[in-house]
Amino acid sequence: MYSGILQQLELLLGSVGVIMSMFFGTFLLVTFKNRPKANLFLSAYLIALGLRICKALFFNYYPIDPQIRNLFLALLLTVGPSVWFYVRDFIAHDKVIRKKLLFYHYFPFILMVCLFPVVPNDGKFYALLIFTMILIHMAVYTSATLIWLLNYKKHYQPNVHLNNKIQWAFFFISITIVMILCFTASFLYVIPYLSNVFVFSIGIVSLSIWGLNNPKLFEKENKKYANSALSVESAKYQMSKLTQLMQIEEPFLDSELSLAILSEQLDVTPKHLSQIINQFEKENYSQYITRYRIEKAKELLSSPKYELMKIATIAYECGFNSISSFNTAFKNLQGETASQYRKKYSVRSS
Repeated sequence: MYSGILQQLELLLGSVGVIMSMFFGTFLLVTFKNRPKANLFLSAYLIALGLRICKALFFNYYPIDPQIRNLFLALLLTVGPSVWFYVRDFIAHDKVIRKKLLFYHYFPFILMVCLFPVVPNDGKFYALLIFTMILIHMAVYTSATLIWLLNYKKHYQPNVHLNNKIQWAFFFISITIVMILCFTASFLYVIPYLSNVFVFSIGIVSLSIWGLNNPKLFEKENKKYANSALSVESAKYQMSKLTQLMQIEEPFLDSELSLAILSEQLDVTPKHLSQIINQFEKENYSQYITRYRIEKAKELLSSPKYELMKIATIAYECGFNSISSFNTAFKNLQGETASQYRKKYSVRSS
């Protein structure tokens, strides 16, 4: 009786993950033309893993021919390249993705599909070697993606929209790493085979919850300025002027700075300045100015010259009108309080 209940629980939890994975993967595939092309790789990732776990569930109850199992095994060879291309295109809109390049990266999958009748799947040496290589294939791609994302994060200009995308990418990679570790552990008989099903379901549900709470992550960029009188070339030029002004003259240190005052300094209309900031930085004027003020505060907090200056004084020096608004902004953008940030640098200095 206990064994029967456990089997029913396995089937229920596994089915939830498979259904959600196949549903969202198919949905992204069907609506591909109206969404960023990065979603195509996410769709491939979800469908491949969904089918693979579906096979694991089915195989737990009914025998499957080894040659058919090879086809489902081949699906794992699409996971690594899909993670790599999805994250790069999702974060940086990678323009180097070409059909020829895709063919090279997905070639192992194509090769195994072509050779599925002769690939051994009998639990002996060569079969184990092939599965080991597939695990390494997924691990290498996922690790390379994580390294690329960490390097990208070091050099990008932070804004709210990009921060959300990077957080999602890190979460997505983390879930994938956990799945790969689970596949490896079950392969080494450290954990039961069906543990893959549980971990997969938990991972897919977690990704789905995050995705449903942040639907804009899967939508195309806002084109509300498509009919604007401001040309692309002019917008780029004004953005360059704005960046130079902010970095050299630091007008954001003035607590009375407004969109109208800043637009006068750049000789553009407030409407066009708002459009430029929104288009290039994916944030509004207030968020843009706050980010510069926080970066300046971080500079002062980490400098030995200002170690005796009160945090409240630094907040006012950087253009904030109140310590509460400074504390809120600092925590939101930096992920820690100003005092915690200063303490880190004081410890390093000592």
